Amino acid sequence: MTQPQIRTVLRPFTHESMLDLLRSETLRSRTNTESRYDLTPFPLPTASLYFIGSTVTDIAWSPDHLTGDVSPDVIYTDVELVGQLLNSERSHPWWINLSPLAVTDNATVFDIAYSNDFTDRVFTGPNSSPGEPFHLRGPTLPAFWRIGDPMPQIKLPMLQIRRATRTD
Repeated sequence: MTQPQIRTVLRPFTHESMLDLLRSETLRSRTNTESRYDLTPFPLPTASLYFIGSTVTDIAWSPDHLTGDVSPDVIYTDVELVGQLLNSERSHPWWINLSPLAVTDNATVFDIAYSNDFTDRVFTGPNSSPGEPFHLRGPTLPAFWRIGDPMPQIKLPMLQIRRATRTD
């Protein structure tokens, strides 16, 4: 059996086209999460924020991990996030993982992780994601869950964003 060939196509993004794709993939992630998981809260808040942290230790979690406190330095709006994802040559990360992480009083917070390698191409073909370079991931499942087990109820933690001003 031969391996499928990995193909790419040229796709430089403008700020507007990356913003449109981010918003579309965020909506798709929210919709998929609400339909696939026994979720609390339900429905998820429709406003979106994005967490870019070097590790999840950037969030001060409560012992039960149901609440967390985070600096505004690692929380971005969609417009701010696109500014982080595009460089001056209109290149973008090879891949960008997007997954629901937590909620605030009025927003769903998505965790963003991305490649350090930037390009003006996207993957195409049967193994590519429909919203390349975005790859949707679900919320974190409990450590005790195993493949074949019934889907447990997922409770997204409540995140408090500290009152501070980012300087970038």
